[in-house]
Amino acid sequence: LQELLCEVKGDDEEMQAECTMELERLSKEIEQIETTIISSVIPKDEDDFHKDAILEVRSGAGGDEASLFSSELLAAYERIAKQRNWSCEMLHIQTTDLGGVREASLSITASSANSHWNSDDSIQEEDESASFGPYGFFKWESGVHRVQRVPINDAKIHTSTTSVAVLPTA
Repeated sequence: LQELLCEVKGDDEEMQAECTMELERLSKEIEQIETTIISSVIPKDEDDFHKDAILEVRSGAGGDEASLFSSELLAAYERIAKQRNWSCEMLHIQTTDLGGVREASLSITASSANSHWNSDDSIQEEDESASFGPYGFFKWESGVHRVQRVPINDAKIHTSTTSVAVLPTA
């Protein structure tokens, strides 16, 4: 169709409009088919939909800068959970003198009233990310996160790391 569209340019406006409409329709159809294929190939993990999460954040290399980075990550995770109407409870937190977080454990719970799950606890096919529970939503955050930035009181770049662990609740 794109080749036909290039050949028709200027000659036949009606044919050009028809080709453009068909091209747009086919593009949308291809997008839907790709989404269906991807969701069919990726295995479903029931824990993604029905488990709450314990999220642990620990500062790593980088000293005080790492603890400040950890506190920013923890605050971001809390904001995201609250935007999804999930409740957060700080289980443990160890802070530094500068207001950073050395280590923290956060419980994230989807109450049944605010849940994004179907009433019959089956997996929603339409927008699966909206139906994820806390564990399924945050599990890909597990690992080591790295940031490079210049502190206010210094002129060189500092690299800091923070480890994040996301565990399903029982």
